[in-house]
Amino acid sequence: MQRTSVWLVLVVAAVLAGDAWLGCASEGSCVPEVCNGLDDDCDGETDEELEENCSSVCGAGTRRCVGGRWGTCSARQPAEEVCDGFDNDCDTETDEGGARWYPDSDRDGYGVAAGALEACQQPPGYVSNRDDCDDAAADVHPGAAETCDGRDEDCSGTPDEGCACIGGETRPCGDWGDLGPCELGQQSCAAGAWGECTGGVRPAEETCNGIDDDCDGSTDDGMTGDAYEPNDSCEAARGMGTLTEQGGRDPLDGPVSSVSLYKADGGADVDWYRVDTQEESAACVPWTTECCYRFAALLYPPPGMPREDIRLCLYRDGSCGAFPSERCLTGADWNATEGAYETAICWSGSCGSEDGKPFWLRVDSPSGASSCQPYRLRYSFYRNDSGC
Repeated sequence: MQRTSVWLVLVVAAVLAGDAWLGCASEGSCVPEVCNGLDDDCDGETDEELEENCSSVCGAGTRRCVGGRWGTCSARQPAEEVCDGFDNDCDTETDEGGARWYPDSDRDGYGVAAGALEACQQPPGYVSNRDDCDDAAADVHPGAAETCDGRDEDCSGTPDEGCACIGGETRPCGDWGDLGPCELGQQSCAAGAWGECTGGVRPAEETCNGIDDDCDGSTDDGMTGDAYEPNDSCEAARGMGTLTEQGGRDPLDGPVSSVSLYKADGGADVDWYRVDTQEESAACVPWTTECCYRFAALLYPPPGMPREDIRLCLYRDGSCGAFPSERCLTGADWNATEGAYETAICWSGSCGSEDGKPFWLRVDSPSGASSCQPYRLRYSFYRNDSGC
């Protein structure tokens, strides 16, 4: 009896395994259907009508349970961005990656980087380049012509290339400098070129006037020596002829003028002169003696030269290099009334013989100064019966 019961149980189990209730829980244990491939609610269907909400970066959707697994979400998935006015890749931007456009405020065909945007189509007032360097001036852009006005019209980074100057500019001109009385002229710029040099004070021929006429930095240079040159040595003394005795103390005769202490080579000048004197007559009253003879000389300094810078030396008798005496004038010989140095040499005469003598006069500068302005030299020879 016991063996028969075991086989009965096995038969019942086999029958139940082939029945449609396979997988169903025992009566009273059915549960709501879930996505697991089983007939949880024992209605003879598996995973029926199972659906749930889902989403993607593009939005919300749903998905169904199929074969015990959740299927694909119906929400739109990101796609490659195309120029269609939609956010295809769901990154919150529309048509990004399209062409970049740049604002062109002056409508010259060239834009600037500030304010750029991306769009599939060219927006009004925008261009595809950012090459402008001044978006407020339509005449300023790459390829524009330079007008020499201080602006970089062609956006090359260098204003006015090829222009010598900028219109309206001025500059000093002249190759003579501004020394002495000279003044530089002025040039003005027009159409990128410098105009003619106008105005100014140009160099003039140098004259002896204490002014640097030729504006070379030197005053009264390049003058020629006076007509008495060369007379820089005793041997080359300029002969002034014979001066005959004058009666009484008449005004000085034998003036030397238009002569200067100046040498064209810039060296220190020395002027020598020789004057021969001759008495009017060697005859005299027998058994008498002649009184004094006097040779006088005055030296007037040139205008503008301090009197300390010019000197007169007087020599009598002898010969060059062997004068018995020398008389050089000093400050004590200055005649303020006459405005000149004054000196005289006296000697006693002899009856029946020529009492005139040769004299040498030397004019120089103790300091080595020079002047192209003329000095004056005056002298006289006379007999003074009242004594020397």
